[in-house]
Amino acid sequence: IEMRQKKGLCVTCGRVQTHKIRVGVKGIKMQPINKPGEVHDGWCLNCHNIDHLTQKENIGSKKNKLERSGSSRSVDSGTRRRLGSRSIRGGRSILSRSTSDNPPPGHVPDSAHMASEDSIEQTALQHMMEEIVQEMSHHKDSPEKQASGCAKLADKYCDEKPEIMVGLIDVIVDAMNRHEGSVEVQKEACRAFRRFTTKEGHNGSVSAGDEVVVDELTSLKVEVHGGIHTIISAMNAHEDSRTIQREGMRVLRNILRASTTSKEAILEGGGLETIVGAMWAFDEVASIQEDGCIILWSLGYNDIATQFHIMEKNGIG
Repeated sequence: IEMRQKKGLCVTCGRVQTHKIRVGVKGIKMQPINKPGEVHDGWCLNCHNIDHLTQKENIGSKKNKLERSGSSRSVDSGTRRRLGSRSIRGGRSILSRSTSDNPPPGHVPDSAHMASEDSIEQTALQHMMEEIVQEMSHHKDSPEKQASGCAKLADKYCDEKPEIMVGLIDVIVDAMNRHEGSVEVQKEACRAFRRFTTKEGHNGSVSAGDEVVVDELTSLKVEVHGGIHTIISAMNAHEDSRTIQREGMRVLRNILRASTTSKEAILEGGGLETIVGAMWAFDEVASIQEDGCIILWSLGYNDIATQFHIMEKNGIG
């Protein structure tokens, strides 16, 4: 069934193309196909009854007309007589049709059809992301391919597919380590990690501070797979890049919120000095200042030694 969904085939027979797969800036869209005698609005006619499908459309059309005319709340007797005289198969009127009637053979409920379309989109999206990872793995020495791949993963990422997350993290960490001097690779990688570790990450950019909803599971995976070290290294290697500093801070902020062990990793990796340096270098950027304060507060909370360390590194100025 999964392979049929990926290819836009009928999930019942797997032989008829029922949907076109279109890829746009907003992601994957499954477009229902209409082909006389074979497919009707994304329904395979070998597996579903065309009469039943058209009956539902007619009923829906009648209902919409009644609602537009204001008669959906109270249908007068004249309307009932007119509608009642228009019989559907078997001599039964639209109004007298029972909702308890048995559906025709092979019928799939509308809710199941909608769920199937959602599943097709999710499967196609996952398949696309796997192809991006494969392309990056085949062109590890190309900074252009790595930067482009990181950007695509950030744009297409959907947190409803956690089973492929480890593969995404590993390929991005590898790209950052291989191309430490590439601004584009580091920038797109940091942006991808920020989206991965934020619940709303696949919907676009998010603001700094307490409005962010952290994806704790993914944040832990980024920490375990070396994300903290690569983020701090990227920020140190590109101190004059506002984007890398901002996105790197947001990733560290998210990981700190999700993991109790990340504090030690950040401190041991020189993250405190990196954060303080970024705050001084970009003192006019509100998001960097806000996220920097959150990180310093998290590092120094109930920790006198770290609080003194923050003061020594000019973190209070």
